[in-house]
Amino acid sequence: MDSFIKYFGGKFALKEKIISMIPPHQTYIEAFCGASWVLFEKPPSLVEVINDVDDEIINLYLVIQNQLSIFKERLNLLPISESLFSFMSNEYGIPCEDLNEKEKKNIPYPYGIPEMATKTYYKLMNCFNGNYREKPQFSFSVNRRSGFVKFYNTDWDLIRNRLKEVTILNRDFREILKKYDDPNSFFYLDPPYLVATNDKSYYRNTFTEKDHNELLVYLEQLEGKFILSYGNDDIIKDIYENFNIIGSENNPNELLITNYDVPEKSYFRCSDGIPRGPRDISRANWDLPNCPYCGSRDIQQVSKRVTLEGSKRNWIPCGFTCRNCGELYRRQ
Repeated sequence: MDSFIKYFGGKFALKEKIISMIPPHQTYIEAFCGASWVLFEKPPSLVEVINDVDDEIINLYLVIQNQLSIFKERLNLLPISESLFSFMSNEYGIPCEDLNEKEKKNIPYPYGIPEMATKTYYKLMNCFNGNYREKPQFSFSVNRRSGFVKFYNTDWDLIRNRLKEVTILNRDFREILKKYDDPNSFFYLDPPYLVATNDKSYYRNTFTEKDHNELLVYLEQLEGKFILSYGNDDIIKDIYENFNIIGSENNPNELLITNYDVPEKSYFRCSDGIPRGPRDISRANWDLPNCPYCGSRDIQQVSKRVTLEGSKRNWIPCGFTCRNCGELYRRQ
């Protein structure tokens, strides 16, 4: 399942790799959610929390979660127009102030306003590369199969159902790490890049080297596990040198940093918790687990004939056998 917005720095290309590295957990937290590509792609966890310091993005999530019908009504009234896009970007709605300045002025952000959510979504989906902050460029996408503009071709009910049980917050990352840290928690961290934060047209709230050093202090004390994704930057490598730093085969410009050991070959964990190899195992074989003794995926389902009440004798699955080590076992 894809995210419903395009957003600068989104992890569309890395989401499968990141999900394959996520360890078992009970609580899943994104401290810098942005477009939440990983959340939408992965199976639901027992508890899920997404957070972002950008209050416009959080308002959009909250409106879709709780006021979808009103949001859709507002959205369907808007044509795709460059002049309307320019008006939305420069004139309409609450000015984009820095969150810290609003807190100093004691001005709370008015969450749950469908008109503001409509404005945010309209700008995100009709700007180039998800950058709608300063001097945004008008652009829109067309679905190649249906021919419909993607702006009007979103399964909103599917999006709302995925967000239904998710806790959505607008907090500083420090507060999130303190509040949700637990041995059974997993944090996915995707902070704004240093290069991008020097240009305010990309991100509304900057994330400096000082912020990274403060984040490091929290991560060094973290009881839960985390993956931090970031650009291939020497400063970042120096800051997080005591953690595991993994390069990405798909994108050499990206780093994945963890506080736990990741096997050379990671495995997807589907909704039943069974690890399976990425890409090289077909959907038809997803019901077959890895051998718990040798880890081989060269396994075969074992069946036995039984007589069911009121029916003929039938073959039913009773376990698995490993062609590599010969062990016979049952799934727990």
